Amino acid sequence: MFDWDRTLSVLEMGEFDISSNNKKVIVKRVFGSAERFTNLLDMLNSLKEANVKLAILSFNSSHLIKKCLRIVMHDAELFTHVYGFEDVPSIGQFLQAPQPKSITINNNFPPSSTEKNMLFVDDNIKNIDDVRNHTTHCTVLHVTSCGMTLDNFVEVKNWI
Repeated sequence: MFDWDRTLSVLEMGEFDISSNNKKVIVKRVFGSAERFTNLLDMLNSLKEANVKLAILSFNSSHLIKKCLRIVMHDAELFTHVYGFEDVPSIGQFLQAPQPKSITINNNFPPSSTEKNMLFVDDNIKNIDDVRNHTTHCTVLHVTSCGMTLDNFVEVKNWI
């Protein structure tokens, strides 16, 4: 399970970032470079070939993420689930904060055993701590730069 902003992508993506509908422009702007995008796809395809289900859980818009994926990826169905802020309940009447990511994970991907059989990748330490402390089946990977690095891609491949 991957976060989108500053994890798969290198920025907090908005409508403007994909408004050109030009794959080369979007790859550079959203994913940092063609080389990083190629390495990202390689990692994702390695996971898919190992029969790992890929999902995105983001506080960004799932519609925006799916639009970006349709523009830049040949396999628009690479991710089995894309959850954005529209897809998860908010907490509180006045402060419309999205529910913690651990709740979405536990509700939609309950543990199938006592093993840690899910990898959660995010740049936000609050989300990392939430998932680490409130799920029993997730291993976590904290992305500490603006988007996953080559070292992070290797860590994920080694998780398989």
